[in-house]
Amino acid sequence: MKSPYAPLWLSGILYGVSLFLPPFVLKDGNSSFILGFVCLFFGFSHFAWIANPLYLASLIAMGVTKKLHLSAILSMLAFAVALHSLTIVELPRNEGGQMTSVVGYGPAFYLWLSSMLVFPVASVRKLMTHV
Repeated sequence: MKSPYAPLWLSGILYGVSLFLPPFVLKDGNSSFILGFVCLFFGFSHFAWIANPLYLASLIAMGVTKKLHLSAILSMLAFAVALHSLTIVELPRNEGGQMTSVVGYGPAFYLWLSSMLVFPVASVRKLMTHV
């Protein structure tokens, strides 16, 4: 029997793995020093960072409080806000704060965005089968 929480776990695993990989490819400098957890802890200056607390709130709404409507709304909002990360064009290339252009996306970016997509799809699907 398939667990009703499998998408929640899949989304959480994708998110967790993304914390340990580089999310961006930078034009100059070493892209590997900016890992997913660095973006999580210090990326709050970018609007797309707000997707992280929205994602957490949607997980809590689904897993703890069982509020399916709220979970679906929050997870869709988190994904929409996460898409705003596609507008990031510059990031610091080192600890000194020198900026460089973003020329591509690393594996963490795709895993993070996938985790933000898996959960709203699963939430809406669960909501439609529950009603």
